[in-house]
Amino acid sequence: MFRSGASGYFGYKEINHLLITLLTDIMSMVHRGAFCASVLLLFLSAGGLRPATAQENIMFSGEVFADYLYQFSTLSGQGDGNNRFTYRRARLTADADLSEQFSARFRIEANDLIGTANGLPTPYVKDLFLKWKDAFGEGHTVLMGLQPPPSWQPAEKFWGYRSVSKTLNDRVGVLSSRDMGVLVRGPLAADGKVRYGIMIGNANGVRAENDKYKRVYGQLEFYPSESFAASLGSHYQLTDGGYEWNFNGFAGFRTRKFRIGVEGFYHPVKIKGISDTQDWLGLSGFVVVDVFKNNSVLARVAFVERPDEAILKNTLFFVAGFAIKPHHNVQFIPNIVFIELEGEENPSVTGRMTLWIKF
Repeated sequence: MFRSGASGYFGYKEINHLLITLLTDIMSMVHRGAFCASVLLLFLSAGGLRPATAQENIMFSGEVFADYLYQFSTLSGQGDGNNRFTYRRARLTADADLSEQFSARFRIEANDLIGTANGLPTPYVKDLFLKWKDAFGEGHTVLMGLQPPPSWQPAEKFWGYRSVSKTLNDRVGVLSSRDMGVLVRGPLAADGKVRYGIMIGNANGVRAENDKYKRVYGQLEFYPSESFAASLGSHYQLTDGGYEWNFNGFAGFRTRKFRIGVEGFYHPVKIKGISDTQDWLGLSGFVVVDVFKNNSVLARVAFVERPDEAILKNTLFFVAGFAIKPHHNVQFIPNIVFIELEGEENPSVTGRMTLWIKF
């Protein structure tokens, strides 16, 4: 049997046939999505063709970030007045419960910036992993495959508005939101107030590995009370003739109606043939205040100092918005984004009406 979050149970033969037919039609229209289609069809077939007595269930879910945006000002000054309807995320997730200890996730994602030569969107694999619960004792979990690394998760969960802005490390590009590898995480204290995460991965995001080097991650998370959360992390990667090393931290405080957080990083990069390191620095803070029946006012500011082609460039980022929540899985978020880049004549100012849907 299959389980759908809000629809109950259905016959495995009927829903398996329907999903495979539907996904085959969709994926066949995407020139570069053939791999995604093949893997997803295999995944669904493997689950759907099990006997009715099997205990495994597959739950499907989705998430969408869609925008109407208006460009009041652009860095180059060439696109002022441009406006469009667009989407930054459209994802479909299949979560499979294999047993009390094992589960798996397969997720595909698409957006309007990644497409074929003729402009059609190209879905790609965002998550593909096996989760082994209590692998080394109670609470110690192993994840194997394409997955989120440990470094950015505490800040993103606390912030809660990925639909409006990425967290600092992810937005600047010093740390991808995904990596292919093996992660071990769990509690260091019996009460779960101190937790660890250790991972080794390809350091190539959702793309295939293209060199012999790997990235090692380490993360400590602290939850001394329901009101406070903090994390300290680092990752290190050798490159051809050099290295990248990142140190990052986050701290957040919340009450029933209010939360505030700050995060920062130091990221030295050693490049082959250059004696000095290139040092990236970043600092970001955010605030979220719940008002008017759990609607929220939110704001985030970030400053990044980075070397770019031997010229030091500073970037200032600011976003503010108001989240309207007519349903717990639907949000309308009017927001404005301001970006100032050193060396550019104009700032970028974009007004957006963001729609967030989870199903």
